[in-house]
Formats: sequence, structure tokens, C-alpha cells
Amino acid sequence: MSKNIVHIESSNKDNKSFGTGFVIESNQEGTYILTCQHVLGTVQDATIEAQPVEIVVQNSFLDMAIIFLPSVEHKKMTLQLAPCHDLNITTIAFSNFKKDLVQKSTIHATLFKDFIELHSTEDDTFYLIKKIKADEDYKFSRGNSGAPIICNKTANVIAMLSNKEGTNLAYAIGISCIKKLLEQLNNDEDLMQKHEEFYLKFSTFKKEVSSSVQTRRNPKNRAIFHINELKKENSDLLTSLRKKLFKLKYFFLGVLSVFALYGVYSFVSTEKTKKVNTAPYYQVTNLPSHETLNVRKGAGQGYKVIDELLPSANHIRLIKCKHNDEGIKWCQINYRETTGWVHSRYIVKAPRH
Repeated sequence: MSKNIVHIESSNKDNKSFGTGFVIESNQEGTYILTCQHVLGTVQDATIEAQPVEIVVQNSFLDMAIIFLPSVEHKKMTLQLAPCHDLNITTIAFSNFKKDLVQKSTIHATLFKDFIELHSTEDDTFYLIKKIKADEDYKFSRGNSGAPIICNKTANVIAMLSNKEGTNLAYAIGISCIKKLLEQLNNDEDLMQKHEEFYLKFSTFKKEVSSSVQTRRNPKNRAIFHINELKKENSDLLTSLRKKLFKLKYFFLGVLSVFALYGVYSFVSTEKTKKVNTAPYYQVTNLPSHETLNVRKGAGQGYKVIDELLPSANHIRLIKCKHNDEGIKWCQINYRETTGWVHSRYIVKAPRH
């Protein structure tokens, strides 16, 4: 991968800042490289192998940037939108070796399962990242920023590293966020004309991002998943009950108890459903059209995400609302097969028809 991953430094030799980047596309004119926006901010007059680079598009909120190098000697890396299905990952990044020397290191790490939401302080925009943890005693450093995060199972790039200096933890920005950079490029007529070939090549990538998101959002897929889970839980529960009943040798009494409990459960469930069904409907609000609303297991961002709602989701039932320990209002809702918690600012009572 020596020609895939590049060292980004300043043309000003007094500026010792540097970072990492990796090739996402190349054509007869040159090479397109993805890196962190903050790398360009600290390096300022960025160069690669003593050649000046052009900033094609950058986004400080995403901390992502695409730069252009007028060289055809580099080969692009394969990007992967599908989940890695393996928590073992690798990143290859530049870091300090000693005075006036840098090294390219292979860092083995573990990918965290849960997502973290990063919200804008100016509007309702947000995106998702994940944490990674370096194996053994490695500590991430500033020069690692912009390095590719590679799925060990497929050897493809699934994210970009945006580090936290001095610890063994760093952050992974999903490769799908490139779509937002492409949308910015499309809005700049002069840049679009200059880099049209690059944009057209990545139009397929944009479609794949949209398709991937729609697959995850598809309520039918989620409903099947929940039904299968319910069947498994029901089967496990019945198996556990049978074992206990046989051990206690009260088989008939146990059967009667199960029927009694089932009757109570059915009654309570029916009454609960009646209450839910008589409540007014709610709908999703204050959410950009390209984002989804996370439904969490509990009232707070620290709880696991159990579902995602589209911006067009309606017919949502409100169960109750409360303020969590941080003083933030969260609401418990029921939608299709899911019951969970959402931030109160993202739902509103739907108008009656």
C-alpha cells in the first residue's frame, strides 16, 4: 500500500505539522486524496512529496477534505460501504519517529460496536462516528489524522481516522460521509467543471450510499428482524419454563400457572394497546431529509440504538415523557414493532384529519 497512503506536510519548513491521507480516485490528470480538514488547517500550505496540492472541497463539521495532487503515480484504495462484520481493524498512518523524521506505522485496533452522534451547535445537522481502540500500548498522535481504517476481513477502507492525541482511543468517520462532500462540490459550478470527471466517477458511489441507507431504514426488514427475535425469545422462555417445572415436579400446577400468566399478560397487553391506540398520533420533526432519528433503549444518548425513524415517519404513539439525569426531556414512543426512547425535540403531535 506504499502508493495508496500519503504524507501531507507544509511547504513552510518551519511548520512541522503533518498528517495522513489516502487515495480514493485517480485519472490521467492526477490523484484525489481524502484527509481530515483539521490537517489542512494546521499544515496550511499543504504539499505531498514536495508537490503543492489543491483543496477540492472541505467540511469543518465533518472534519473531512478532498485534495487534488497533479500526479498519476498513486493507486486508489477500495472503499467499502457495507458493515465490516469484524471488530478487528487496521489503520496505516504517519507519526513522528525522531527529529526531522516520520514513520509510516501499521496500527492494529478494535472497532467499537456502538455509534456516537456528533451534533452541530448551529442547526439540527448530525452524523455518526465510532470509536476505535489501539491494541497493546500504542497511543494515537496528531500525524495519524486522515489515515484509512481498513476492515481486516475484506482489506477495504470503511472509515477515516480522526484522532485524539495522547490516548489509545481514536474516532472513525464513516466512508459514506464522502457523499456530503460530493454534494458540496456539486454546488460550486467552477470547481464542478474542473473536477467533473472525478465527480461523475463517484456518482455510482453516491447511489450506493443512498441504497445502503434505504436498506437499513426499510421498515419491512426491521419488522422481520423483530418478529424473528420475538420467536426466539418465546422459544427460549418456553424451554426454560419446562426445565424448571420438571425439576420441581409440579408439571400440572406449572401448566395452570403458565395459562394464568398468559391470561394476565394478554389482558395487560390488550389494555396497554387500547391506551396506546386511543392516544394522539405523533410524527418526526426538526430532522434533515437525509438523516434518521435514533430510537434508543433508554432516555439518553448513552443507551443503545434499537431502531431508526425516517424523517417522514408518522403514526407514532407517545407513551410518556420524562427528564433524564442531565435535565434533557426524552419521550418513550411506540412505532410499528418498536418501543423505545427519542429526544423530545424530534417529535411533534400530528394534525388530526
